[in-house]
Amino acid sequence: MKKTYIKLLELYLCKCSLNKLNNMNIDIEKIVAIDSIKNHIIDLNERNIDLVDKEKWFNNTKNKYRLYSSVYRYIKTKEIIEKYIDIKNNKIVDFGAGNGVFLEFLGLGGVGVDINKKCVEHMKSKGIEAYTVDELSSLENKFDSAFAFEVIEHVENQLMVLKNICEYIKNGGYLFLSIPYVKNSHVLKKQQEDTATKRLENYHIFELDTIDFKNLTTYTDLEIVEVAHLNPHKGFLGVFNIFFDLFFRSKRPKWTIFILKKNKNVK
Repeated sequence: MKKTYIKLLELYLCKCSLNKLNNMNIDIEKIVAIDSIKNHIIDLNERNIDLVDKEKWFNNTKNKYRLYSSVYRYIKTKEIIEKYIDIKNNKIVDFGAGNGVFLEFLGLGGVGVDINKKCVEHMKSKGIEAYTVDELSSLENKFDSAFAFEVIEHVENQLMVLKNICEYIKNGGYLFLSIPYVKNSHVLKKQQEDTATKRLENYHIFELDTIDFKNLTTYTDLEIVEVAHLNPHKGFLGVFNIFFDLFFRSKRPKWTIFILKKNKNVK
């Protein structure tokens, strides 16, 4: 019964997210950096991307949903960012940039930062200025804006990381940050190397709900300007939406984006 429910859930969410993209007149294969986006999704969910048959992998319903929802998130996130800054004329740093896929999607050079040295080398091979975290100390207070998308849920000390990111942003600059949407904050069980299905750094440690993350920011020089919830899969079946949305919980957002502004005078 549980397996059947999961299959139905995956199918429903996949159809919802594809329908949402169709309503936006989005052609997946014409998206900027679509190959990099696909590689990034596989890399997040598999231990060794080199062993994956990409075409076969994305024929799986669950993985199609991952692709559709990710493309939706990239598009909506870009729209949110452009409300606040001119991305072409801002000096931007992307923390947890991975392979630099979001910078590539935006068409930016930018600066990418990641803990994974292979990711840093990959970004450099694309012409993106890139650093490991340890190499960044000389660049403090140099950036107009920063990104930290799906980052802090992977770290043990979220407040410390948030404060450290803040140090690289000029006063008055913006931090665009996202976390997974959860109704209630929780700690996830530690994964073991021998049973993990993906690299350990890609597992979450703490997931904060919106209220707890807002509370966390009160210990920093960041003030919240806007909170946006992104939902790539809200129902599309007319009068049946109420039933399906309740049964599959598809009314819930998938991500929460915080727009924060650095203000050293914030109390």
